[in-house]
Amino acid sequence: MGSDRQLFEGRYSDGQSARAITVHGEMRADGLVFWPADESAPFQDGRITWPYATLTTADNLRSTDADVLVHDVSSPGASLYVTDRTFIRSLTHRAQQTSPRAWLWRFTKPALAILAVLSGLVGAVYLFDFSPARALASQMPQAMRERMATSLLQGLTKNRKRCTTPAGDAA
Repeated sequence: MGSDRQLFEGRYSDGQSARAITVHGEMRADGLVFWPADESAPFQDGRITWPYATLTTADNLRSTDADVLVHDVSSPGASLYVTDRTFIRSLTHRAQQTSPRAWLWRFTKPALAILAVLSGLVGAVYLFDFSPARALASQMPQAMRERMATSLLQGLTKNRKRCTTPAGDAA
């Protein structure tokens, strides 16, 4: 991973107002640590630390991205905007949940679960020779089934000439 510390500059918003302030920070072994660039706008505790395990990003990160919007789940609404490719590459290594592979798995796992359930249902239908049409038909009264059959035949033969040849009658 190289050095345990890497400096960066970004824009921080607390999510409580539209105001964003310029911050300086560093990527340490335990997380992102940043502080105001202008001492006239200090944070309550002087510095903010966001552990890597609690970080999320607005989009799927790629090493070619020019900027990133980072959020900390323990600070609702707060965000850190950084325009540094080196920062982005380091972030995907230090906070594995922001990597492209993690994003892929985030959406693949539910899809695989749905696929497994559907496969199980299809397998059960095949194994037990279940036919929804047969099941529905068995619940219908005989008179209704006969009316439906007559209606279907009338719809299929409507405006058709009747076959009156001896071969047709024999059929």
